[in-house]
Amino acid sequence: MDSSERSAHPGLTTFLTLSVPPSVRASRLLIENYGLLTWAMREVRRIGGVHADAMVVLPDHLHAVWRLPDGDIQARISLLEELFGLSAFVSDVRPLTGMLDYAESVRRCWFDPVSHGLTPRPEDWAYSSIHGASVFPAGFTIRTRHGQPSNLS
Repeated sequence: MDSSERSAHPGLTTFLTLSVPPSVRASRLLIENYGLLTWAMREVRRIGGVHADAMVVLPDHLHAVWRLPDGDIQARISLLEELFGLSAFVSDVRPLTGMLDYAESVRRCWFDPVSHGLTPRPEDWAYSSIHGASVFPAGFTIRTRHGQPSNLS
């Protein structure tokens, strides 16, 4: 789906991955500048009306589940790039198609540090929205791909 098609869908909920340029891919740029990144993200939410349901920041990329009032995700990504001072490239932007897709996308955000071997449990990764998770009800359990439960409350 191109950006003009995405813009035509009001109330879009989307999963996105933003990666740093290949020239700095081996760095810990996003983690080392986490304070600036979270400030820039707060501004995007305030100015752009974005609601971030889930987010995780890794050394060279981030994943997020965003709800947008108007579907114009490219404007929000451009604002984030401008505020953060980096031209990131978008490696994956896709609208979510239902609750199962939504739940899987939130799980992907929160379990990505485990997938990359950065932490044994999602709850142990400091750069994740899992710590303030209110997306799911108390006691809700998401199973890992290997069937192991991870209590998120």
